[in-house]
Amino acid sequence: MSYYANCLKVSDECPVSATPFGYAPSLAANAILLAIFCIITIAQLIQGFRYQTWGFTATFILGSLCEVIGYTGRVMMASSPWSHVGLTLQNLFLTVGPLFFLNGVFLCYTNIIETYSTTLSRINPATYPLISTSVTLLPFILLTSGSLLQSTSAVGFTPSFYLSTGSNVVIAGLSFQLLLMISFGVLHAEYKIQVRAYPEQLNAYAENTRSSRRFMYFYIALPAAFLTVGVSVVYRLAVLGQGWGMSFMKNEVGFICLEGITVAIAGYALSLVHPGYVFRPTEYINHKSAEIITDDKLEEAWN
Repeated sequence: MSYYANCLKVSDECPVSATPFGYAPSLAANAILLAIFCIITIAQLIQGFRYQTWGFTATFILGSLCEVIGYTGRVMMASSPWSHVGLTLQNLFLTVGPLFFLNGVFLCYTNIIETYSTTLSRINPATYPLISTSVTLLPFILLTSGSLLQSTSAVGFTPSFYLSTGSNVVIAGLSFQLLLMISFGVLHAEYKIQVRAYPEQLNAYAENTRSSRRFMYFYIALPAAFLTVGVSVVYRLAVLGQGWGMSFMKNEVGFICLEGITVAIAGYALSLVHPGYVFRPTEYINHKSAEIITDDKLEEAWN
């Protein structure tokens, strides 16, 4: 691939088969995914302002914008498989985008814990935003730097050994991301066991939220988003583990199904059942707020 640094269009000297992916991306499939992520971005922006869920909205919009830019790159490559810009955009942003979605999923579990019981959680839900942002910083750096090394080497701008170096860096970032997901899954499973074991410690002030149909839908959408992002991570690990130019990377159907559709499901699930819609301030009170209200009522009674 490094021999084709000067290729700008398909020709006898620059065949499609010699491109990093070995094919011209499907315009229809990638344009549809581009449109889906544009819709997700707009939906998140509107609901973010409506419900004022700034942290979740910011991270999910960043994720969906990454997907929009990435699929713009693939649409560019559909008409020009040798597009260096298209290759760089799709390789960088489609690698990083799911990480932002994952961070948004982590943030949602703050509301889950407060809805059930803060006392049964091993981690203070108030620290979840700081923890989730901190632990995703390392994979973000690894994925970004590794993807740039891959892209510049794949088009011949940098030495060929940068391709394997970049791939190893991305694999490290994806592995750390997968480790975070497994650790998070174990912690949440343990928390659910505690919730079932000690129902008397459930937050009585959030009963309306827990018993609502929208919360039931949300508790389906959130794990779905978590698992679909996990599928995309495992897929990326499999592709890079096999290597650039190998059968996994040259299979666009596998990419569309295991990368494009899975991440789209994650974005769509938490846009359709938005946390701001589920955890309504008028119906949801956490333990700390409940204690303040109780103290105020006691003070009024004494006076």
